[in-house]
Amino acid sequence: MVTAASMYSVVNLVARCTTPATILVFRGVRISTLNNFPSVVLAQRQYSVQRQRGRDSSAITEAKENTEVSTTVFETVKETTKTAGNLGVILLGLGITGTILWAVFKELFSSNSPNNIYSSALKACENDQRIQDQLGQPIKAYGEENSRGRRKHVSHTVYEVNGRKHMLLQFYIQGTRKKGTVYVEMKQDDKGDYQRNLLVVELNDMLRTRIILEDNRQESTSQSQSHSESLPTLY
Repeated sequence: MVTAASMYSVVNLVARCTTPATILVFRGVRISTLNNFPSVVLAQRQYSVQRQRGRDSSAITEAKENTEVSTTVFETVKETTKTAGNLGVILLGLGITGTILWAVFKELFSSNSPNNIYSSALKACENDQRIQDQLGQPIKAYGEENSRGRRKHVSHTVYEVNGRKHMLLQFYIQGTRKKGTVYVEMKQDDKGDYQRNLLVVELNDMLRTRIILEDNRQESTSQSQSHSESLPTLY
């Protein structure tokens, strides 16, 4: 038996189901409601998910940017350090090269260098008529023989006498007839330049003949006699 109450419930249910859907807009999102039961909860959940995704995407982007910045800073520091290291090596190389060039320049062009003193003494010997007659021409020069059998260019030593520097050089000359040993004594003047004090050639013959090319020593007579008996030597 169908009562009036049950009929009312059925009619009410049919009316609710046939009610047109209502369209709502919630924060820019279109939401449909059916029979006055809106799906607000579902829309809120969708919005929360989208918002969280946006935050995650922003966090990932920020982290990536920070990583890129850190990498850029590291690369900059690395390149700067590398450049500074290369610059240091270049400056060190220039310093060493400058030192070598200065030493070569001083050795070749300084009037106080043993090389130039040797060249000047050899020229004096080659131009001396007595040396030419005794040794014969042409005249060649050579230094001491080293452990490898090679002739050094020149041997020299530096010493002090009464607080003033002296330099003694010894080398050998040879002509077509005889050989000789050359002794060169240099004395430093008040300006620090070496001036030739003594130039002597001792011939390699039975008499050990000595030819004095230059003697600027200013000593007493007894000292001069003593020097005439023994020549200076490197050894």
